[in-house]
Amino acid sequence: MGELDIVLRHVAAHYPRELAEPLLGCSAESIERVDSALTLVNRNADKAFKVIVNGALRLLHLEFQAVLTSNIGLRVAQYSALLTASYLDPDEELLVPVSSVVLVMSGSNDLKRHVAKVNCGWGECPKEVHYVVDPVYQYSVAELRARPYPWWIFAPLAKDASAKKLKQLLPELRARVNNEYDWGELGAALTVVADFDKRERNLGETIANWVGREVIMSSNLSRFVSEESLRQAEARGEALGLKKGIEEGIEKGIEKGIEKGIEKGIEKGIEKGLGVGREALLRVAEVMFGVEFADELRQIEDVGELERRLTEAARQ
Repeated sequence: MGELDIVLRHVAAHYPRELAEPLLGCSAESIERVDSALTLVNRNADKAFKVIVNGALRLLHLEFQAVLTSNIGLRVAQYSALLTASYLDPDEELLVPVSSVVLVMSGSNDLKRHVAKVNCGWGECPKEVHYVVDPVYQYSVAELRARPYPWWIFAPLAKDASAKKLKQLLPELRARVNNEYDWGELGAALTVVADFDKRERNLGETIANWVGREVIMSSNLSRFVSEESLRQAEARGEALGLKKGIEEGIEKGIEKGIEKGIEKGIEKGIEKGLGVGREALLRVAEVMFGVEFADELRQIEDVGELERRLTEAARQ
């Protein structure tokens, strides 16, 4: 899910109790975030929490899905087994129970919250793993409002979301958030969630205008999303040349004292980054030249023109 996945993991890490307790259906004495990197097979669960309920240790595992995929059951079974193994008591050999919840961001109007299962065994050795499928896009704004306020970041996906309802929700959210840091984080999260919505309700614009673009873009989450998106793109080899090529070209140009090196480095970087797409170019513009310049480029729809303007700015 790209940026949305990054944002949801970030919010879950900062508001573990608020997100977890509605899924648990009860209050917990303790809720702590745990390492969700399952290095045995180079896998990362989206988010996991260590929960103590009635004195008993439990694990809550969350997965965020753009749409419900056919292989999610097997992934949940794999993550569940690895999380259990990570918290196996070596002395008592007690298994720590895992509850898995898949939060789905979009899909069929027929999808409801339900318990699903996958059978990983056969014959005399059946092995069923159960998990909850929870389509957040099927919630109403009122239903989300009834939950702790970090859940309100899903409001742009709600089945009845509208600019009018968000304008009613945002002042209440602002009243509940008592510091500028959290307000910027949640405002940034709301805009990313709204941008994911494909129903063309233009809710991102409503949120940005109410929260304030400067507040959103100066938030730690916005910077983190930009940096993490670039890191992931570079890891996939999609944007490797775009930013690094520009920087290397400038460095070589300075070393040689000629403009040719700068120009070639820029062109080489953009050539390598041609497949990255418009959003990646805008993120690079923001990281290298600031929010105002990126906002200016955001008005340009043509990717070729966007590349030309970015190249020109780098040369200057």
